Amino acid sequence: GKIVPHSRMIASATSYQAGYEPSKTIDDIMANFWCARWEPYAPLPQSVILDLGSIYRIDKLWYLPRQDIGEGSLNGNITAYRIYTSLDSSNWVQAASGIWASDKSEKLVEFAPVNASYVKLEATAGYGGYASSDEISISGDEIEVAAFLEHWLHYGVCEHDYNDDGIVNFADYALLVGARYMAPL
Repeated sequence: GKIVPHSRMIASATSYQAGYEPSKTIDDIMANFWCARWEPYAPLPQSVILDLGSIYRIDKLWYLPRQDIGEGSLNGNITAYRIYTSLDSSNWVQAASGIWASDKSEKLVEFAPVNASYVKLEATAGYGGYASSDEISISGDEIEVAAFLEHWLHYGVCEHDYNDDGIVNFADYALLVGARYMAPL
């Protein structure tokens, strides 16, 4: 897959410190970074959520820790994580989890290809009890939305609650299509 353009994304977070907004994870400027709120302290887990701007079939996430130097520059390096994906920003499926060394090297996570419009990087542990990120990048191929919707119109029969939210609706069909129809697209 190709790198999903940062210019198409919108970043949000469960918390952030003023001056360290989540948009800094997708600004391609190494001097800027997101930090979960430390005053008052927001305990882990904390997350950055990326709206990809379209539906992509994604399979990789890169995490670049903050690149500044000096005292406190390791604070917030994510050392344990979970990655979730979603088509609607409400129903999340875990794609990966693991641990990272607390250093400044870029980290790569590969996972089974999944259709997603949203990606959440959740820090479950971080250096000093904080969470931060310089840049987050996603690899994936954009799904042809027209083909997706055409298939829905012709074959839009979905009888199972795939996301277990108690309602059988388009979100369930999207999961069904993602698993069966869109797989190699």
